[in-house]
Amino acid sequence: MREQTVLILGGYGGAGKALAELLLKETKLRLLIGGRNPAKAEALAFELNTRHSCHRVEARTLDANRPETLLPVFKESRLVIIAAPLGESLLSVLRVALESGTDWLDLLFPPDIPQKLQTYEGEIHKNEQVVLTQGGFHPGLPAVLVHHAAACFTRLERAVVALAMNARFPLTESLHELLDEITETRLAVFRDGIWRSPVWKDLRSFNFGPPAGTRKCYPMAMTEMQAIPEYYGLRETGVYAAGFNGFVDFLVLPLIYAAYSLRRGLGRKALSRLFYWGINTFSPKQEWVVIRLEADGEENGKPKSISFSLNHEDAYFLTAAPVVCCLLQYLEGTIPSGLKMMAHAVDPSRTIEDLQRMGIRIETDTN
Repeated sequence: MREQTVLILGGYGGAGKALAELLLKETKLRLLIGGRNPAKAEALAFELNTRHSCHRVEARTLDANRPETLLPVFKESRLVIIAAPLGESLLSVLRVALESGTDWLDLLFPPDIPQKLQTYEGEIHKNEQVVLTQGGFHPGLPAVLVHHAAACFTRLERAVVALAMNARFPLTESLHELLDEITETRLAVFRDGIWRSPVWKDLRSFNFGPPAGTRKCYPMAMTEMQAIPEYYGLRETGVYAAGFNGFVDFLVLPLIYAAYSLRRGLGRKALSRLFYWGINTFSPKQEWVVIRLEADGEENGKPKSISFSLNHEDAYFLTAAPVVCCLLQYLEGTIPSGLKMMAHAVDPSRTIEDLQRMGIRIETDTN
């Protein structure tokens, strides 16, 4: 039973729900919906079992801040998916996974998560466990797109990824972490062999196509991209993110940057509420997410350019789909044990194929 059981910690949140839905469609797994609120977990389990005419979803009450509530449920599970922020409980939850022999896949996007998990890399290796971090689409997909594009060149020189979205954000701890990510300025630009922090002149425009159109984007630090230049000897790479709407971009974000320049995290909760209100009040009704890769290099001595665009109307679905692609490969046994970022653990071409099959729209342009 354990070999076919996956626990989704934070399973009744937006990303957790999307994951559970897609896993029921794509696998025969038994799913445990875990969280502190038993009513929400039980309600979602009932809803999913009813909609999918099955009995494969069960609720479990547990609290990441109380490891004693985790161990019995982890022992039931082959793998735990971390679909909610863990904060200071990150390593204590990982220790429970190591004690129970439960594999791990998280959707945590703070850029220092991989470094924190490295504290236990030796034990992970000794236990021959799979620990995958930073799943989703940001992070999670940018490096996958670069790996996928690299197969189209005999020499890849430049590969940049741009993100744009018009989505709604719930007022949760994940939104607080998003603000932290937006203001992260560490080593986001790689040009001519050097990673450096961005400046305002690094703003650049990308044409995302309809409905996003052409948008100015600013470099965003993403840990999975740090190793990319070493893979391919690139002269330029990085991830760029577009803004949200006029109110947020020109009033809220400057306030956030100003507060964080005084002290990181200053006014975090109040600024999160203002950001939430601005996004949900002033953004267009139509929701969408677009990820675009632009790559240049050579194929057999001739110049070549290629671009990929992935888009979907649901940010939670686009977060869940790459994780499910990864899980399909994990279940097949093609992902070896050890600590890795999800983007560097998966087969990129297989991932792109599965994303398209799941309903992500993918467009390719080659020159």
